[in-house]
Amino acid sequence: PSMGSVENAAKKCGLDIICKELNVEIKSLGEFVSKSNDNNKHFKKLFFPKELDEADYVVNLAKLKTHSLMGLTLGIKNVFGLVKPEFRGQMHFQTGKDRDEFAHMLIDVYNLVNPDLTIIDGIIGMEGNGPANGVARKFGFVGASTHAYALDIEVAKILNTDENKIPLLKIGKKRFNIVSEPIGDEIKIDFLIKLPDTFNSNGTLTNLVYPYLKKFIQARPVVIPEKCIACLNCKNICPAKAISIRDGKAWIDDKICIKCFCCHEVCPINAIKINKPYIGRLLEKNFNKGLEDE
Repeated sequence: PSMGSVENAAKKCGLDIICKELNVEIKSLGEFVSKSNDNNKHFKKLFFPKELDEADYVVNLAKLKTHSLMGLTLGIKNVFGLVKPEFRGQMHFQTGKDRDEFAHMLIDVYNLVNPDLTIIDGIIGMEGNGPANGVARKFGFVGASTHAYALDIEVAKILNTDENKIPLLKIGKKRFNIVSEPIGDEIKIDFLIKLPDTFNSNGTLTNLVYPYLKKFIQARPVVIPEKCIACLNCKNICPAKAISIRDGKAWIDDKICIKCFCCHEVCPINAIKINKPYIGRLLEKNFNKGLEDE
């Protein structure tokens, strides 16, 4: 987990009880070894738990969730948690200013981990401002594949989401020579998953005007002072070191903030909200209305 111990995380989500019943060990991964891939773009060498090399079979089990920076958290992004913790902040800082570059970084990590099987639990998933402030929703399916990208693509189709507006799927199309071939039951849902407020409903507005109007339309994290308890989670995780404590409350320096939303992810009491400027909301509303009228 980003904050706290593995044991506490397992206890909070109920896994400790299940693991005890099945006699499965909950293990903290503390010893790391290097793995290399010269074909990676940003990170050709990283450090991972030694158990990754020692295991006979690696299963990547992901929960279907939304994500403020990347839209969706599925199979590929799930393996980022295996990177040695002290490197994650720097990786966020180096690539987090650009969603496409962050996607490249996550694919680099996936190439190094290379799990044997990826499973996505979409029975009860998350939509909205995930992963910290999302809303649970029943999707009613489980998917599995020997390659996470193939599975991620198929899950996006099930969710009626355009793969081109999810950075990992868009970049993955360029990086992986993968064609997905679904087998098993045909799965359909009759609604659109609600993506985070950092994403507009069609994904096109950002591509057209974002470079020119970034300052006026970009979503950003904002502290709610009356809720903040100064727990320091946000300050400690911020890769840009943009957060400090002022008058007993967290304060974000917009000039330094890279809008990676790590702070939003780790706030335990929802004291950090995602704020989209009025001009951005207005442009998005008018743009989307124009598309509907066509």
